[in-house]
Amino acid sequence: MRKLSIFIFILIFFTACEQRNASAQSSFSNRSSQGESSSSPSPTIFRLEEANQTRTVKCSPPDRVEIDGSTKELTLIMLFTSWCPSCKAEIPELEKLQKEFGEKLEIIGIQLDDEKRVETSFFISHNYQTNREIARCIYQMVHAPASQPIPLLLLLKGGKYVIHYIGALPIEMLEIDIKRALGE
Repeated sequence: MRKLSIFIFILIFFTACEQRNASAQSSFSNRSSQGESSSSPSPTIFRLEEANQTRTVKCSPPDRVEIDGSTKELTLIMLFTSWCPSCKAEIPELEKLQKEFGEKLEIIGIQLDDEKRVETSFFISHNYQTNREIARCIYQMVHAPASQPIPLLLLLKGGKYVIHYIGALPIEMLEIDIKRALGE
């Protein structure tokens, strides 16, 4: 019985949450299939403004996301919602990573719901409409399904794709990949 309980806990913890809004899912499917052509798409530029901070995100599928003014070697983008248990569990761990790699790593949170504003020590955008558009671009880039599984973590080096994770993961795995990307 104990082994079964542990297995169920692990299964729940390490799986991704799915967006609850069916209309947002169908909207994503419809929009992502529109305007696709055989040539590489033009970059899409988004402006994120929160409190005293502004970031410009330039999304250029299939493998590039640039963040304006970032002087850090690596950028970690987290797509999440306030209601997702796995997302909530990841945030304190990401704050620890920011302290450990703060000089070389910038973390940007992209909150995909407007149920509750999540606050952290790293930059989080709460602009729901803009965030959804950024998510569409990023999900297309990593070939994630239209159901938009969360959390999604995307590690970039110099704006280029390094690796992504869908669902909760042990923070040690992310730490290993950050060190590998930094050449440590």
